[in-house]
Amino acid sequence: MRFLKHWICPPIGFRLIQMSKEIKDLPSRGEMLKQELAAFRKPPLGEKERSTKELHHLLNPELQSNLQTLSEVELETEAITLEIRKREEEHSKLFGELEKQPRAGTRKSYIQRVTEITKNSRKQDADIEQILKDTRDLRLESNSIQERLHRTYVVADETMSRYDDNLDSWTVLICGTYYDLQVYFPWERCVLVCCTTKPHVQAAIVFLVPREKLTDEQLNIAGI
Repeated sequence: MRFLKHWICPPIGFRLIQMSKEIKDLPSRGEMLKQELAAFRKPPLGEKERSTKELHHLLNPELQSNLQTLSEVELETEAITLEIRKREEEHSKLFGELEKQPRAGTRKSYIQRVTEITKNSRKQDADIEQILKDTRDLRLESNSIQERLHRTYVVADETMSRYDDNLDSWTVLICGTYYDLQVYFPWERCVLVCCTTKPHVQAAIVFLVPREKLTDEQLNIAGI
């Protein structure tokens, strides 16, 4: 009879089996629904805050713009704070190095130093002027000496030319006198007379009289 019933109405039997399974799954499904309901009633703090902000943004667009500006200002403030800390560290480091440096002199010492440098500069200028003056004087003296030397050279030139002109006549005179004296006096006395007469004759006697024929005494007397 039972088999007949299922054979007559198979959809009803299948439905009964399915319903029995659903009834067995009701406790677990109910527990899942409870959890979902609890989660819906008490959302996490972050999600609740985010949803609240989104709701405020939707209700007040100006507030959203102000909040965005505030966020940008906070970021800039944080960057400026970091830069200030960095500058403070650099300032502290530089101040420590400055403390290690020797102390600078006072204003009075600087003025004295500048005054000394100015005095030394003026003294150097005076020394330079004196050196230039001495140089000009030496140049004038050098020019004067050169002029005198030039005149001396000219006079010496003229004297030597005149001496060259008179040399032949002096030679003839000396030779004639020497040979004339040799006729009347011994040649030694002739040499002595000629040498003591004039200095020019002494120079000519050297070429006229052989040195070997004169004694040491005669040479000393003649100055040869």
